[in-house]
Amino acid sequence: MTAPSPPKPEELADRVADVVKRCPGVADLSSGSIATYLPGRRVAGVDADGDTVRVHVVARWGHRLADVAADVRRAVTPLVNGRPVDIVFDDIDLDASIDLRDAPPKTSSTRSNKRRSPG
Repeated sequence: MTAPSPPKPEELADRVADVVKRCPGVADLSSGSIATYLPGRRVAGVDADGDTVRVHVVARWGHRLADVAADVRRAVTPLVNGRPVDIVFDDIDLDASIDLRDAPPKTSSTRSNKRRSPG
């Protein structure tokens, strides 16, 4: 039985992008730094053409970056036939993280609202 052939570069970039976007601490792939250029389109945030697969992400606020990197690496590694996976955090999305409707109410200030009398 022969080993499965590695995916074509365009298939690999799309598959990497898909699994990375499903990681809970990832808000999106970064659209500016790197990309895999394909006929008529680009896969932003993924460079799967070299010896190392590079993934540039926008993390969600409230997630530990080390945990996000581990999740991304765990998701991507089975797809890349033993190549190293580098993860770069280009930004943190403050709006894509925590539903503030469930946040505890703000406590009131300890300052007194009483006015001082002149004199």
